[in-house]
Amino acid sequence: MEKASLERDPLPPIYEIPREFFVLKPPLDLEMHSMREVHRLCTQDYYKHKKGCSNFGSREGCPPGLQHITEILDISTLHFYFVRFHFQEYILQKMERTPGWTNRAYANQRHWQGHLKSQLVNRWEEVDQYNYPEYTLHLEPESYCRNPEAHGINVMQTLENHGFETGWCVENDQHEFVKFPKYMHQVFIFGKELPQIDQL
Repeated sequence: MEKASLERDPLPPIYEIPREFFVLKPPLDLEMHSMREVHRLCTQDYYKHKKGCSNFGSREGCPPGLQHITEILDISTLHFYFVRFHFQEYILQKMERTPGWTNRAYANQRHWQGHLKSQLVNRWEEVDQYNYPEYTLHLEPESYCRNPEAHGINVMQTLENHGFETGWCVENDQHEFVKFPKYMHQVFIFGKELPQIDQL
């Protein structure tokens, strides 16, 4: 496992939160779902979404019309490429700077997830594409590189298998968040691609 140095970026104070970059090299202790299970997870009920994720069947890069990762990559070459974000520290700063919000609003991924994805893209383009010249990280948002769970990888369990602390926001009976995980992780993947029929 390679670990990059702790980095801070020249961003507004609310985003001056520690984040660390990692590459997990194969062989990985990989957890996977069948695509049938992926479809079930995408369509299960959650807060204000009785039919599951609205992107299911309507957004490019989302199930059900996707291949399983084992049909795309040689799993023996699969790498996890990710950033660990100190989420509880972020929430505390957010509470200090914008008092009066609900806990669910503080944790809303629209405020931080895109930033982490952009950081991974920038790091690959500036640093790691030269460290892994034999691999390609497809950077378009709908690519399998940026959507591993949509292709059957259980990202959280795989991270836990490698000793990383993960977790969900915990909600009460009123659907308000009452506990936040210490870290959030944004994960991309890369590996040796298998030949596809339409490429032959």
